[in-house]
Amino acid sequence: MKDWQTLFVCFRLTLHLALGSKTSLDARDALRSWALLKRIAEAEEQMVTDLLIISIFPLAMAFAAAYDLFSMTLPNWLSLALVAGFAVVAPLVGIGWEAAGLNIALAFGALILTFAMFSFGWIGGGDAKFFAATCLWMGPDHMLAYAIYAAVLGGFLTLILLFVRSVPLPSTFYSQQWIARLHDSKEGVPYGIALAAAGLLVYPDTPFMAALGG
Repeated sequence: MKDWQTLFVCFRLTLHLALGSKTSLDARDALRSWALLKRIAEAEEQMVTDLLIISIFPLAMAFAAAYDLFSMTLPNWLSLALVAGFAVVAPLVGIGWEAAGLNIALAFGALILTFAMFSFGWIGGGDAKFFAATCLWMGPDHMLAYAIYAAVLGGFLTLILLFVRSVPLPSTFYSQQWIARLHDSKEGVPYGIALAAAGLLVYPDTPFMAALGG
């Protein structure tokens, strides 16, 4: 049956329910109508899931990169938002308790490792928490790739900043605080840019994107 025909049957079913038994409707038409309603509900649920998949993680990465670029900090609430987003989206894409528990354990391990790096002054505390929260989305199959990408991109970013900071900053840029801050050799490196870029590079291979479109 064509969709428009099924929609017509669905209308008849609605009319039948509204008017009691004054209209005729056979069982086959009723089943087709309910099947259509089920398909519509499933399509709407998948649409919401797809929207969450393509918005929460990518937007968090983009926001983190921009925020770190302009302020040289990564706020704690951003890492918490990633954790909350994982808790919402993971069940929708079929990640069960066992797999989610493994992701959480590995993310916690990443947090311990990065806080050790933070204690040596190699990275900032916000970077450590953001890296761990991002690892939560990567899972065991992609966490290593994410770490490698982040390290390589972080190295390139450091080299670029070292070169830029070795060149005098034109006086016209001193009015822009974020540019002056980036150029200041006393400031650190906005590793959030590298962490975010690495996350966006690996994310298409994760189970989240594999679930896109059902």
